[in-house]
Amino acid sequence: MRVIKKVPPQGAGYGKRFARKPLVSIASLYFPPQGAGNYTQIIIKNAIESEIKNLQRSLSKTNQILLKFEEKYQIYSDFFINHWTAENLEGGDDEYVSWAGEIQIKHKLINSLQKLETTVKI
Repeated sequence: MRVIKKVPPQGAGYGKRFARKPLVSIASLYFPPQGAGNYTQIIIKNAIESEIKNLQRSLSKTNQILLKFEEKYQIYSDFFINHWTAENLEGGDDEYVSWAGEIQIKHKLINSLQKLETTVKI
């Protein structure tokens, strides 16, 4: 069983009653016997799979944003990041930073996804 104590801040309006007796809410957790299966592993695996889905949704949104830039300028993001500067874009610095930022986000999302997918396979 896990006990969580909640104590309101002391000061005007709360009085001494709260300072002496903290409010207590109790949350109970069930831990099955050791022979009943490894629920902890299942919970962790489900959490990782949920995070993978969230990362996949984020990656999809990022790809949509990148596709808009690529269609507007008729070039791939890889070519853009390696060969273009802000002066090549209608929106100048703001647009360059946005496009380059989305490319960085995509790389970070892919990296995180790969790590988590490897973890789930273990």
